[in-house]
Amino acid sequence: MERFPIVVSLLAVFFGLYTAFSLKANPLQERGVLCPNNYSVCPSGYTCCRMPSGEYGCCPLPNATCCKGGRYCCPENYVCSAAGCLSGSVVATVMKKIAVVPSASEDV
Repeated sequence: MERFPIVVSLLAVFFGLYTAFSLKANPLQERGVLCPNNYSVCPSGYTCCRMPSGEYGCCPLPNATCCKGGRYCCPENYVCSAAGCLSGSVVATVMKKIAVVPSASEDV
C-alpha cells in the first residue's frame, strides 16, 4: 500500500512532462514572430510590417502601428504622423524597421 502514492506521483510527473513536450509551441514561434506571408520571421517582441518594397520588415516594438510608406512604425495605440508618433498630446519618435529573417522552408 505504501508504493501506491509513489506510483501515482511518478505517473503524475510523467504525464506532466509528456504534456509539456507534446504541447510545445511551433519552433518558428519560439524563434520569433512569423509574418503574414508565412515565410518571413521577426525577432520575438517585434511586429511584422510591410516595407516600401512590399516585402515584410520588422518593427522593434511589440504590437506596433505600421506607418504608411513602409519605412517607420510607432508604438501600440499611437498614430503615425509627419510630426512623429502621436497618442493624444504625447509625441514619440518613429522607429525604423529592420529586415526580416527568411524562415527555413521545412519549418513552414
